[in-house]
Amino acid sequence: MLQLNAGVAWLKDLAGGGDLPAPGGTTLEAMARALELNIVPDAQRDADAPVPDNVTVTLKNPHTLLAGGGTVLTKLSFRTPSFAEIKRLKAFGERRGEDDATTEMLVMLNEDKMTSADIDRLKSIDVGRCAEKLAPFLVLLRRTSTG
Repeated sequence: MLQLNAGVAWLKDLAGGGDLPAPGGTTLEAMARALELNIVPDAQRDADAPVPDNVTVTLKNPHTLLAGGGTVLTKLSFRTPSFAEIKRLKAFGERRGEDDATTEMLVMLNEDKMTSADIDRLKSIDVGRCAEKLAPFLVLLRRTSTG
């Protein structure tokens, strides 16, 4: 957070005509991560904007697959859902609740052979980061301007 605040201060100074030196690597990395998490709604509508087929999340806490013969995962890969899968996930969420729908989504879309029991054993911060990374593929965000 300190690096991100330093980056914001630098950008404000730059926008105001200042000439502070560029921030260090960790500040730039923090700014890049923050920007990555903030998808601009109109970018979803841009035909030239790249849309990945897969997303990868580096785990804060490595996970040993329950039925994986000792396989330890340090990152998880997810494919983007089809529209039919989004409809199934929404219906599942209405029947079983948001938490169960998140588990179902991560099981359905993961490419690492994880089961719902594996998802349940992940640290909550890792589950949240996975869900957050997939969120832009589940909902078309509202426009921020009339354009």
